[in-house]
Amino acid sequence: MMLDEIDYRILTALGKNPLGTINELSKAVKVSPKTLAKRLRKLINNKIFLRVSAQLSYPTIGLEPVLVFMSASFRNLGLIEEVCHYHPYTRYRIRCLGAINGIIALFAIPEGSLHLLLQLLDDLKDRGIISSYSYEEPIARWIYVENDFSYYDIENDTWNFNWDQWEELVSSSQEGNDLEEYGT
Repeated sequence: MMLDEIDYRILTALGKNPLGTINELSKAVKVSPKTLAKRLRKLINNKIFLRVSAQLSYPTIGLEPVLVFMSASFRNLGLIEEVCHYHPYTRYRIRCLGAINGIIALFAIPEGSLHLLLQLLDDLKDRGIISSYSYEEPIARWIYVENDFSYYDIENDTWNFNWDQWEELVSSSQEGNDLEEYGT
């Protein structure tokens, strides 16, 4: 399915306001509510737009986010994905292919249970399913954003992002660094 300018405006509007009503979203996209509903159905039917989901503040509900990279041979990636699929605390996973093959997975585990996740990873390594793994525990809050397709020029198939303007915005930002609140 080829997306057009309206489709990209819909995706941007949904990214900014995923719980918006049809009327609110149609105003943001500048189409009628009927057109928006029809276009949403088309995006859903073509599996472009999958679903709306909640962004949780893991620490607030007693979960620690842990990002893991599991290095493995190509033939084992499907098995690792299956392990991640059935693990109750897997939030996200993606297959990586290249000089090093593997899976990047985000787990949101109960506080104090990192040792259990590491036991699982060690067991996968001992069985030869993964060759190695590394993990990171974030020290600052997670910030999640969706793409802003308003920068995409569909006619020329280019992204028209003004890097000079971006650099100016970053340089003039009065917001402090998130790490400051952690004393670093």
